[in-house]
Amino acid sequence: MRCEIHRVGIAFLLICFLMGCEKNMEEMKSRRIVFDVVDGNTKGESLLTTSNIESMCVSAYEGALFSNSSIVGNFMDRALVRRIASSWVSDVDYYYPFDGTVSFFAYAPYVQDSNVCNFKNYSRGFHSLEYSPSENVSSQTDFCVAIPILNRTKESGVVQFQLQHVMSNIQISAALEGELPPGQTLYIDELTLEGFVKSKRLSTSGSSPFFIWSSDGSRDRNYSLKRVNNQLINSPITPHPDYVLLNGSGSKGMLFLLPQTLLGNEILTINFGWYDSGKKVMERDVSLRFPKGQWRPGEIVKYKVKLEINQFTLSVIDWEISTIKGGISK
Repeated sequence: MRCEIHRVGIAFLLICFLMGCEKNMEEMKSRRIVFDVVDGNTKGESLLTTSNIESMCVSAYEGALFSNSSIVGNFMDRALVRRIASSWVSDVDYYYPFDGTVSFFAYAPYVQDSNVCNFKNYSRGFHSLEYSPSENVSSQTDFCVAIPILNRTKESGVVQFQLQHVMSNIQISAALEGELPPGQTLYIDELTLEGFVKSKRLSTSGSSPFFIWSSDGSRDRNYSLKRVNNQLINSPITPHPDYVLLNGSGSKGMLFLLPQTLLGNEILTINFGWYDSGKKVMERDVSLRFPKGQWRPGEIVKYKVKLEINQFTLSVIDWEISTIKGGISK
């Protein structure tokens, strides 16, 4: 009889223990942090959008307003968060603490190359980062940063990042006047852009405008787009009044450069090749200076170059610029 009572007592304790574990598990599930990306300012043809973003880099702090003394996220430190089907998943699950709040910072896509996006020297408090577009244009990407999300608890629901475009998208088009020599076709084999800002620091804050680029630094970065690398249009350019987009028609030719002030010293060089039956028989370069202007975050800047053919020479007869304000978001 005593053994039977003992067994019943153990069973009762075990049931209580399991019920307690189940309650704790339910409590932990309720504290699991779930991520999502919502329409902030991320729409745009052939650009980074809420539907094609595949990864984010997420940092988080316990405490208010990123005010921790540590320069690394003491809750999440540059964690990779990936899209899997319709969900956003990190390598490990994160849970809200029982007391206090968590604040979040994110950018997309996740960048491993510290030569492009460098967190090594980011400051205490609100995040800042060094960003330098890749010299290899085929490796360049649209870049978005999320408005900081502050002081969240489990009652706050899904952490929905509103990503904002912080780069400028540069598009170059050309039109030809005149006549080509008989039997000749004309291709644009290369575009070279010289004298641009190499890197800048992007700082964030908890209120509008949320993101501020540092002032322009050294202007020693050049970019080259080549037809052989599928970075330019791969069809002949024929005399026609309509402008033809030279770069950006495919993913490898998209130019995402730092917002900056153009001083009128930056140079565009267009390399043309004359071909006969697929064989290059002659090439020419045409160089011109970019007009003074401003490249702003989230804008598409369109340059149009009108060229005139005279036998085997080319000359610039018009050069205009148009800006779609906030164009990347449209």
